[in-house]
Amino acid sequence: MNFDPRNVTVENRESVEQLLRKKADSFTPENAAKASQVAGPLATWVVANVKYSKVLERIRPLEEKQNKLKKSLESSTRKMDELSHELKQVDDKVEKYRTTFEKTTNEAQRLKVDLEKAKETIEAAQNLVGKLEGEFYR
Repeated sequence: MNFDPRNVTVENRESVEQLLRKKADSFTPENAAKASQVAGPLATWVVANVKYSKVLERIRPLEEKQNKLKKSLESSTRKMDELSHELKQVDDKVEKYRTTFEKTTNEAQRLKVDLEKAKETIEAAQNLVGKLEGEFYR
């Protein structure tokens, strides 16, 4: 038998509860067992399923909220994973640009040093040419 208390409608449960109230003595385990060997456990099962159905009805909004929260969590987790991936890509680009900037800055510094040396060489050469001109006219 495939019985799911989640599928019990409020109307059906209330109908069974009304029957349980009317025939309360018939559903006590002792009296039901006197009627039949199978009736005792069956009566206990009916009472338990009615109670369980009530509990399920009370927690249904909480289950629905839980399901919504799970979906929201899954969505947020996916979004966080996407953003983490994008952040890694940006971090990789920043590292690449930092490395390029560092190389370019070092090259610029080297060129500046070379330029200073060239200026010193030109200045020394001009100084020497000036002295040689002075010697030439003497």
